[in-house]
Amino acid sequence: MKVVIVGGVAGGATAAARIRRLDEQAEIFEESWEAASNRVRAAMESIYSDIINDEAFIDMLNTIEKIVNALNKLIDSIGGLKGVIAALGVVGTRVFKEQIGSSL
Repeated sequence: MKVVIVGGVAGGATAAARIRRLDEQAEIFEESWEAASNRVRAAMESIYSDIINDEAFIDMLNTIEKIVNALNKLIDSIGGLKGVIAALGVVGTRVFKEQIGSSL
């Protein structure tokens, strides 16, 4: 016997269990939102694992980490966040000095 149960949750599971008791050889297929989302999730994981090479991904993360560390060293050499804000202020006043002067 082949049975398709549409809708999962408790009712679908109960129906499947009763059908299984009546016919142990029954082919039971339960279709529900949860089952469909699980199939999609599994397919996506398979696609990602096929497309993304783990070594390339790790290399990319290591490169990003090196960039972040270099930026941290640069910020520390300027004097931390206060130094960065001061440097941005100096650059901003030099770039926009004419606009600042005309508005005063």
